[in-house]
Amino acid sequence: MCVPVALPSCCFSNLTAIQAKEKRFASGAWTGYYTLNGKRKDLQMDLQFTPYNKAVAGNGSDDFGFFSIAGEFSPTPPYNAKFMRSDFGQGGKSMECTGFRESDQGGIFGTWKGTQGSGDFHIKPAAGDEGNCAASIIEFP
Repeated sequence: MCVPVALPSCCFSNLTAIQAKEKRFASGAWTGYYTLNGKRKDLQMDLQFTPYNKAVAGNGSDDFGFFSIAGEFSPTPPYNAKFMRSDFGQGGKSMECTGFRESDQGGIFGTWKGTQGSGDFHIKPAAGDEGNCAASIIEFP
């Protein structure tokens, strides 16, 4: 779900340029997997990417339950992302995730590490999700 926000008009030209040119990090439904002890674990998330402050936030679920995401990303080269995944319950386990945007499909490849180990991950916009949220969250008077 997109939440309208109002920003000063000085931000308009920078945001629209980033959003029109860089749809590399689309807000909305994302899906993917991570590896744990050599096994693939599927997950679903709802992520919000905010270009003007380079923040990413959201929540999701997998076989272990629900979690939140908070971190940052680079909407311009080198298109990196770094965020923390914090599990609800489970003794408050967390994962530090670091990745990069793959060249042409809008997904993020990376690695994670945490108290339960480490592994790889790959997430991408969910099939059928237009990812238009990032282009439509800004409203100006």
